[in-house]
Amino acid sequence: MRKVEWSLVFFTLFAQVAIGLFLILVVYQFFQQEGANSTALADFRSMSFLIIDLLLVTAVLAATYHLDRPINAYLAMANLKKSWLSREMLLGLLFGCILSILSLLSWLEIYSPLILSILLIAGSVVGIALLYAISRIYMLRTVPTWNSIIVPFSFFGTSILLGSLLFGITVVIQPPSLHSSGDLSTMLDQLLDGISTGSVTLMFIQILLSYLILKRHRVQTLAIDSSFDYTWTRYRLLFLLRLGSGLIGITLYINFLYPFIGNYQAEGPWGLLLIVSFLMVFLSETCGRILFYASYKIAGI
Repeated sequence: MRKVEWSLVFFTLFAQVAIGLFLILVVYQFFQQEGANSTALADFRSMSFLIIDLLLVTAVLAATYHLDRPINAYLAMANLKKSWLSREMLLGLLFGCILSILSLLSWLEIYSPLILSILLIAGSVVGIALLYAISRIYMLRTVPTWNSIIVPFSFFGTSILLGSLLFGITVVIQPPSLHSSGDLSTMLDQLLDGISTGSVTLMFIQILLSYLILKRHRVQTLAIDSSFDYTWTRYRLLFLLRLGSGLIGITLYINFLYPFIGNYQAEGPWGLLLIVSFLMVFLSETCGRILFYASYKIAGI
């Protein structure tokens, strides 16, 4: 692929991981039991905000390669009424500002439940809107394989899948106080159970959606039919890599997650293996995004 396409692959993926992790963190924050260890929870939020910050910075850096003159990027927000790109940039700026405020409050150890709740809710609304705006950019009438509700579903699926898996890794790198606090530990176990179960389903859904993006117009036009056959012939190994790395990564993640949490004080390869399993799933989603952009080159009108 061209440099521009690679930059878009990594921009969309890192932005999706950041938003997904933030949304899972918000779910955990609002459903954890009252009276939980506030210090352990605050430390966990601080670490999570730091990871999300790094993901967003990486996404922005990747996005700059897509612009001929990054210094003029603000001009892209001049058409908010009609342009989803303008809306994406504005929403991205708002999401970054909210996250920066949360990170600053966390660093200053200012823990106001009301302010925290307002910022988390606002960040969730803006994050979801940002995900939708990103996906809408690609719903072009001139590209039949993209002009479908499948696209936003696929983007949201990637966000929740990768964000939830990264949440599990964020949990295991926390100090023992997070795992040993009764209420926190109970909520974490319930959430991680959901992640373990849901991740397998999400992976199959993502692979199915990736297939449908190319397949949905096959019976309507010969051009799309031919493009699908051509895509399968040219990118067959990439399809198989997406399938294999995703399923293997999910399987390893589920098997290594609980042994690591149960033995977080013991020496062993669990932490590294958990990260490797996440990277395999990330590789699978990267392959899916490459195939997504390839469908434009082949099926676009």
